[in-house]
Amino acid sequence: MKPTLQFQSFRRGFLASTALNGASQVLGIVVTGAVAYFFGASAQTDVYVYALSCLMLTTGFARALNAAVVIPESMRLREQVSPAAAMEFLNVFTWLYSSAALLLTLLIWIEPVRVFIALSQFDSSVLAAQREMLRWIALFFVVDLLCSHLSGVLASLRFFTLTALAGLFNKVCSLAGLLFFHRQFGVGSIVAGSLVAYVLQLVLLLWLLRRHFAWHFRPRWTAVFAGNGKNLKNLIYATTGHVASAVTGFVAAYLISGLDTGTLTALNFAERIASAPQVLIMSQFIVIAGLKLNELQSRRDYGGVNSTFLRSNRALLLAMTILAALLILNAEFVVALLFRRGAFDSVAVARCVLLLRVLALELPLFGINALVSRLFMSAQKAQEAFWFQVSMGLLQLMLTLVGIHVLGVVGYPIATFLMYACTLLLLLPLMRRVFPTVAYPALMRSALAIWAMVTPLAGLTWLIARLSTPAGHPAVMLALSAIFGLVVLGLNQRLGWSTEAIDLIRSARRMSFSRTETAV
Repeated sequence: MKPTLQFQSFRRGFLASTALNGASQVLGIVVTGAVAYFFGASAQTDVYVYALSCLMLTTGFARALNAAVVIPESMRLREQVSPAAAMEFLNVFTWLYSSAALLLTLLIWIEPVRVFIALSQFDSSVLAAQREMLRWIALFFVVDLLCSHLSGVLASLRFFTLTALAGLFNKVCSLAGLLFFHRQFGVGSIVAGSLVAYVLQLVLLLWLLRRHFAWHFRPRWTAVFAGNGKNLKNLIYATTGHVASAVTGFVAAYLISGLDTGTLTALNFAERIASAPQVLIMSQFIVIAGLKLNELQSRRDYGGVNSTFLRSNRALLLAMTILAALLILNAEFVVALLFRRGAFDSVAVARCVLLLRVLALELPLFGINALVSRLFMSAQKAQEAFWFQVSMGLLQLMLTLVGIHVLGVVGYPIATFLMYACTLLLLLPLMRRVFPTVAYPALMRSALAIWAMVTPLAGLTWLIARLSTPAGHPAVMLALSAIFGLVVLGLNQRLGWSTEAIDLIRSARRMSFSRTETAV
């Protein structure tokens, strides 16, 4: 009998993890709202957001390596060689990540203020006041990186819900720390709660690996150099390719840290709202679709690769386009509902609304880009994607520098949106050359068809809400938004933009009905 966290079906795994992610996102929004209420958009929240951004950029290297090389290669070894070979290969990176994270943690722990003076434009007095919080955040390097890596390993073994469960537990601990200790530790109370969650999560992950897979942690270092050094080359390409996007993220955060107090916090809060669809639907969908592509590539089932790529992309494209439109239409209501109280003032609210509307535009483009990246990773085509990734990263860096200089903080999400739009078009010749069996132009036609229908419908919805009495009332906009969403889903049922979306809705209904019948 399979353990309850493990799924044989990718679709059932997606639906189960999405349900858990939904609960996690609701709780995450509550945590963000509590931070806004207690601390507003202040200097200490700016430092907290900035330090976490640096953490995510650094640990992002490991996530990129795992997605691009480590997990696909381990699945190939498990399929074509043996589970023991895959285990020893993965252990190499467990030890590498642990060692690198410990070194970074020690560096920041010893001199947190000096490190962040070099990395930001914050005044030294602001950083000195948050010295202890910065030290606690330094501990995240070890636990966050190891938990992310081991969760990815278990996801490749079809433990799809672990990441979602971990996220939910992390939010519970963060909220508990914030509610009980915000007076004593300030924003650092969230960090303390998260650290407790990460430590417990790490213990659970290690236990699952030992209990279900008799895991040992002896590495086989020569596995990195196997296949005439192919793995090592792919690792170098993946790391170097990630540098361009990481540098852009760091430069943006560095420049924004020198703007008005609270600007970085407002951007982060807007990103939290805009990322809710990404975490709720997109991240789990992309992980599971990526694992499916890995399996198909390891079996050399190129027809299945094309089918999975197109079906996954169309479903994600439709979902993200609908959600982007809903966020843009209801941005004022959402921000006011979540943040307009306590220490979060009207200036921060207005800034957050503007940023949220621009960030929402990125959702459909980000989904396509992420699945294309997974396609390259599953085929281990890191070298073929390298120069394209670097050139797009440089384009984003240039657009970010100009955007922030001319438009301020809103120039950063605008630059990212323009970069994704250029990527969508410039991928055409690269996809034709690297993946001749994948019908990427068909995906482009589907995207244009969906956007050509949804954009005027969203505009009409906004116009009707503005002409209603009272003009633009949140209740009217919410009702019209619900009608808008149902109309788009009905058009998909009729026009067949995404058959995968139709199948997912039917699967969700069947799972719901079966549970109801069981309960009865």
